[in-house]
Amino acid sequence: VGGRWLRLNRLEIWGNRRIGVVQEYREQFSDRVQEPCVPADRGRHRCYLEGKGYMIGRKRYELQDWLGNVLVVLSDKKYWDGMNELYRSEVLGSYRYYSYGWLPSWWRRERGYWYGFNGKEWEWGVGDGYRLQDYGERMYMTRLGRFMSVDPLIVRGKKYMWLSPYSFAGLNPIWAVDLDGLEWRVMISKIDENRSRVDFRVKLLVINASSLPNSEVETYMASAKKYVERVFSKSYRDKEYRMELEYKVVSKRDYWNYVEEYPFMVVLRDVRGERTEEGIRFKGGEAPVGHTQRAVFQVAIMVDGERRSKELVAKELAHELGHTGGLRHIWEFAEEYWRSTGKRLRGKEWIWNVMNSKKEGDFHLWYDPAKAGNPGDVVLREQLEIIEKTVRAQQGK
Repeated sequence: VGGRWLRLNRLEIWGNRRIGVVQEYREQFSDRVQEPCVPADRGRHRCYLEGKGYMIGRKRYELQDWLGNVLVVLSDKKYWDGMNELYRSEVLGSYRYYSYGWLPSWWRRERGYWYGFNGKEWEWGVGDGYRLQDYGERMYMTRLGRFMSVDPLIVRGKKYMWLSPYSFAGLNPIWAVDLDGLEWRVMISKIDENRSRVDFRVKLLVINASSLPNSEVETYMASAKKYVERVFSKSYRDKEYRMELEYKVVSKRDYWNYVEEYPFMVVLRDVRGERTEEGIRFKGGEAPVGHTQRAVFQVAIMVDGERRSKELVAKELAHELGHTGGLRHIWEFAEEYWRSTGKRLRGKEWIWNVMNSKKEGDFHLWYDPAKAGNPGDVVLREQLEIIEKTVRAQQGK
């Protein structure tokens, strides 16, 4: 424009969330031929492959916690550690925040990185001690832990009247984030606890990748919600556990619009079974063990074009949710339980446990469509304590 070059200052790198930034160097790019180099070379920012130049050191990758806070910034360069004989990443900055986002000056950080607390953008024109963040609707001062202007939802909309109009994240910065300076969002798998009660709250995005319409999936999930809340809600003499499940059903084409609000997702899908002499063999579900904050797991809702019953889908969902809470299959848990306590599980505790299943290898055996899948709804107190411990560790309490 006007004889001048326009330069792209940065370009965000996205997966299901922002994972980094490509930063443009100000130096001129040279096409002259040099010897090939590898990213492990110290001090070099250029490499050449097959006569075509490219730069390393321009990308910044961020590692976040459950709230989206940027904790570590890495570059795409790596260095060879000859003593330990391995490659090491180039760490450009590390960050540790106080509850409301203040970053002490003695923590190592990369001055030029744009994002930090809650994944929001810094305003670099302000000094370190009083650094601001742009939340879209309002500016936030991390050192004071308050916004610089009033919340229009409180002042004009007459909502959340019990809060200060300058408050951040509903005064819950450990398990909630502020979306845009107006409203906050509770992150999933939150624990509220007093001395005698623990509440598990799960916020689940249901991605319909099956051949069923969303309206029918809604009926499946309404049944599953009641079942899951009943199974994981138990009362004991000295403690009470309560489960609350909130969900939203979306199609696989639209789920991208909701991943920031619902980072905990289940995919309902069609599967094909393998016919054997004993019956139809299929994989009813799959979930990562011990991931309570950001995870994707799968549950089969249709097998070879036939619908599974609402009861079976609800049991499968409860089973896979148990896995995300850190629970392993009952035969693995029983062995650990015996080693730690010297006690054996009784038949009902084993056979009808929610973490049991009809299995051959990694597959369910479908002898009878009315009875296939996980048979039970028993959850032991020790299993609830494992879920509580997993959530608490990942939630930061």
